[in-house]
Amino acid sequence: MSVNPQVLTQDEWNFWYGKIFGFFLRKVDSAVQADDLTSETLTDFFLKQREQLEHPQAFLFGIANNKLKMFYRSVKNNKEFSLNNDFDEIENTAISQSDEYLAKVSLLKNCIAQNLNAKDQEIIQLSVEEDFSSSELAKKLQMQPDNVRQRFSRAVRKIRQVCKEIWFNS
Repeated sequence: MSVNPQVLTQDEWNFWYGKIFGFFLRKVDSAVQADDLTSETLTDFFLKQREQLEHPQAFLFGIANNKLKMFYRSVKNNKEFSLNNDFDEIENTAISQSDEYLAKVSLLKNCIAQNLNAKDQEIIQLSVEEDFSSSELAKKLQMQPDNVRQRFSRAVRKIRQVCKEIWFNS
């Protein structure tokens, strides 16, 4: 896909924003920082690039990498940022968040067990927990890959319908 940065639509902006934001979100501490870095990256891309690009993703991620390096340098040099923060507080927060997460996972597994048949439970378990591909699942379960994908899709849809309260409201 070739892109002319001077004539991007809102949809194209949103498309690139999502990719770059996800990259930064995995690398920095907060969504606010990721949002700032993403906006800076896209602004640089739109303001500095004047020619049509054949590989805009590579170019954008090059800018994003440079922004990330500058961010890390500024954080390292910033006296307000300290790796010696109250470690106990950080550790306790992480533990309580992981406990909440594990409780939700347990509730979700119970909901799945109550609402899916055994074959669909096995497909979900092997696909999600064991990271089997649809072709690996098909071989193991002696089914066609298309049937496995269809059953997986239906099972996920059912989980979303029946078990969504657990994940979003607990």
